[in-house]
Amino acid sequence: MPDETYDWHGHGYHKILFCLSGSVMFQDREGMNYRLEVGDRLDIEAGTEHRAVAGPEGVECMESFK
Repeated sequence: MPDETYDWHGHGYHKILFCLSGSVMFQDREGMNYRLEVGDRLDIEAGTEHRAVAGPEGVECMESFK
């Protein structure tokens, strides 16, 4: 959904995201910001706490893990 917020959380696995449509902004606990747009990929190491906010047009991502 547009502007939807995903609060702080982490995963016990390495997460891989591919942005299929829209955009999303991720932030980690170190204050780094990562903006994903169509075609972008983001790798999030296991245990990395992060949060995200969907862009104004929403976002659709494909997720994988290893």
